[in-house]
Amino acid sequence: MGRMAMSRASSRHHPYALLLLLGAAALLFGLGMVACGPKSPGPVEREAQQSVESSVPTLQETTAAPNVPATQPPHAAEPPPRPKPTAVSITAPTAGEDVDAQYGVSGVAPPGDGERHRLLVQAVTTGKYFPQGSDLVIDPETGDWLQSCYFGDVGRNVGESFIAIVARVSDGAANSLDAFQDECDRKNAWPGMTSLPSGVEIVCRVEVRRR
Repeated sequence: MGRMAMSRASSRHHPYALLLLLGAAALLFGLGMVACGPKSPGPVEREAQQSVESSVPTLQETTAAPNVPATQPPHAAEPPPRPKPTAVSITAPTAGEDVDAQYGVSGVAPPGDGERHRLLVQAVTTGKYFPQGSDLVIDPETGDWLQSCYFGDVGRNVGESFIAIVARVSDGAANSLDAFQDECDRKNAWPGMTSLPSGVEIVCRVEVRRR
């Protein structure tokens, strides 16, 4: 009777013990999961991760402009040298151009040919010649020359035609032209020459009009 009573008492308390055991097991399992959480990487794992990250290019590296070497601008080609003139000519003024009373006549001539050249102006209305200074100074490299001269008088001769003349002159002709200009300066009068002295050879001429 006593043994049977004890057995029934054990049977009566057995379900509660089982529930307690199950709860304790669940609690221990949960604590074990928390204790086992994600493992921190060790030194070897961290080094491997840093190596992989350094080998992957960043967005800035992949979008950076390519390193293109700077190019130097091409050098402008120098123009070829101008050929030296082989004949005497007047380049300014041009035929038919309107000019002022005082004008700088320019042109070219063969440099270093040893010739003497003079500039003269002829009035078309009278046919007279007016010597304009001394020998042309010709650039020994380019053959350029420039000479100031007068087409009529300032304030007069407007609308009249004049001819700019370049003449090759001998030494004797140059002396005659110089003597005539000295006489005009002395008298302060420039009547013009009705004819040219011997030794004057006209090589080019350009007709213009006074404005």
